[in-house]
Amino acid sequence: MRHRYRSLLVGAAAVCACSQPPRRDLGDDGWGLPEGVVREAPATVRRPPAPRAKPIPVERRKRWVHADELASLTQAGARGPSDHHDGKYERTVLINDAASAYLQLVRGVPLPLGAMIVQRHHPPGADTVVAYFVMRKLGSGQASASGDWEFSVVDEELRLAANSQLQACIRCHLDAPHDALFGPAGD
Repeated sequence: MRHRYRSLLVGAAAVCACSQPPRRDLGDDGWGLPEGVVREAPATVRRPPAPRAKPIPVERRKRWVHADELASLTQAGARGPSDHHDGKYERTVLINDAASAYLQLVRGVPLPLGAMIVQRHHPPGADTVVAYFVMRKLGSGQASASGDWEFSVVDEELRLAANSQLQACIRCHLDAPHDALFGPAGD
């Protein structure tokens, strides 16, 4: 069974291919239009697929440098369906203290350096973890193409499975309404 999840991780999660979360009205800033304003549905812009990242081969994976921090992260919201893996898994979002503003995002106020948001992916109804998708805020200008976020995929054994400019992750998150974030579940 573990082998099945590992191959799924390599085939899907390690390339960080996420399905685009449901978009809010594309004519607004992601926070909704003013009351009484009606806007026609905008044309959808189709982009070519992002280049796929190559996962780190299993035999070359190293323990993720932030693995010991997982135990200190706080759950942000309830467990729910994931927008990754074509919705085949459930996710739990975990945040560190620096990312506490994630729970109540404020327009124009980016999360600080060191903020970390982790999506832990589970098979539906199970506690088994198949992958972790991680966003970690870097210093201003360190990764301007990704909104100063570092994206990583960590396997079920807490080894780094993919990182370094995961284009599919970056493309999706740069469309998010706030600091490359879609916000807590239910938003």
